[in-house]
Amino acid sequence: MGRATAWSFDSLKIWLEKGYHPRLLLQKTLTYWSVCFLLAFIWIYQGLVPKMINTHPEEVKMLLTLIKIPMDGELAIRYIGLAEVLFGIVWLLPFQKRGLFLIHIIMILSLTLSAWLANPQSFIMPFNPITLNLALMFLSIIGYLNSSNLPLARNCKRSKRGTMN
Repeated sequence: MGRATAWSFDSLKIWLEKGYHPRLLLQKTLTYWSVCFLLAFIWIYQGLVPKMINTHPEEVKMLLTLIKIPMDGELAIRYIGLAEVLFGIVWLLPFQKRGLFLIHIIMILSLTLSAWLANPQSFIMPFNPITLNLALMFLSIIGYLNSSNLPLARNCKRSKRGTMN
């Protein structure tokens, strides 16, 4: 209850200082966290299912086409999957992600280019890299646009009340 009260006071402060109505701030906050949860789900799923749980041969083939590695391709894909899972978890952490959204867009652009270089034929298949990656970039843009002026409970100074005498 205390965190909700602190959040509402920060919302009131932003309304008074910047003119953003609390209903808009609630909508921005829900949109921001929805985008973060969706990006987390996508990264965790893409790291777990086609890389760690069931290493897809096309993933290994694309990696080996791009770079020559001194280790087994399947093992390298599993490590990449672990990195993707960890990156997905980052989206769930409670910190301001405005800059992360921009980094994410650049990262997705570079991964799209890498996929094109590794296997241009993958771009004409159903659910290909271009459709997924464009969706990820647009999600990042939506998250970025909604990440400014968000009310936070931690912005309000609170103190624990002592016991009554």
